[in-house]
Amino acid sequence: MNTHAKPSGRGRREPGHVPVVRPAVAAAGVDPGRDKLLEFRREVLALYLRITACAAVVIVPTYYLVGINALTLASLGFFAAVIALYVAFRRGLVEVVTAAHLFLAASVAICMLGLYLGNESFDNKPWQILLVIAAFSLVDAREGLAWSAACMVGIVVIAMVRAGAYEPLSIMVLLSAQVTAVAALYFFARQHERNLRTIAHISHTDSLTQAYNRQLFDDLARNAFNRARRSEEPLALFMIDIDFFKRFNDHYGHVAGDRALAAVAGVIRHCARRATDLVFRYGGEEFCVISGGLDMDGARRLADSIIEGVRELGLEHTTADCGYLTVSIGMAHYEFLGECDVGGVLQQADAALYRAKQRGRNRLEHEDDLDVAVADYLQGAGG
Repeated sequence: MNTHAKPSGRGRREPGHVPVVRPAVAAAGVDPGRDKLLEFRREVLALYLRITACAAVVIVPTYYLVGINALTLASLGFFAAVIALYVAFRRGLVEVVTAAHLFLAASVAICMLGLYLGNESFDNKPWQILLVIAAFSLVDAREGLAWSAACMVGIVVIAMVRAGAYEPLSIMVLLSAQVTAVAALYFFARQHERNLRTIAHISHTDSLTQAYNRQLFDDLARNAFNRARRSEEPLALFMIDIDFFKRFNDHYGHVAGDRALAAVAGVIRHCARRATDLVFRYGGEEFCVISGGLDMDGARRLADSIIEGVRELGLEHTTADCGYLTVSIGMAHYEFLGECDVGGVLQQADAALYRAKQRGRNRLEHEDDLDVAVADYLQGAGG
């Protein structure tokens, strides 16, 4: 598809006057920061479950010494539930978020029961502080705040129902300690979440173009391919290269080259902004876009919008044949992926990109599944 046309609109711009592009927004379902947080909470939850299981080995035998009562029976049920949750969690039968909330629910229930059945001589109040610590280390800060508030409401209700069991001053001290702990832990939890998200963004995003970097490509591409197979949706992969970019750098300098890269990346991210679009800086002046759910016509329209958008930047490139900055795109499109892997589809898109360069650049060339099937048939037939 030839798209040679002069840029229109506001006319050409000097390479130094490149529009500012906004930072990238993660596609739906793609959040490296969230993944880092889940990984951290998975490790913390596994630690808490192991500690609780080990505590059961030590505490349960003591019940024979103190005697069986309602609290000891409830504790046995709690330990059994936690051990079962640990086994299910280790086997991947329950997600980390669900497991964390189940663990917190069981912990709150047993602590509230202990507070209700206890008194000043059999004091269970110190365990309430541990609930707050567990809540903020296992779930989001706002959810931790909700769990902590539920605990404090439970303490107030139990203190009112069993007015003679505890000294009012001890309840006030407990609530004051909890409020202080909640305030401090909420602050640190929010800061921890921001830090992890910042670290994940820096480690997975190209700082110049704000596209995903090459290190993240393999994981996200594999996930996108698996999702397309499960849903039996079409998938398109685009390889995008800035035409004669080495000449541009040599002529205008690397500062202008960096600005041009950022501007082109901004166009690509603006065009490929659906939830199922993934934009990567694949290397140097080369970008890769993976788009799920697009038929062939939709994939062509996406590629054409990128080519047109870069042309509309109007960036002067006097050493190029057409006098302004352009891109070439190679596309591989599959209505059904079947057993095709990322490497094979990437190779087809790269071959299409090479063909686009050979045929004059500033254009789209594509290789869909029908093209591949015909080529394989002809090759097998010796054609």
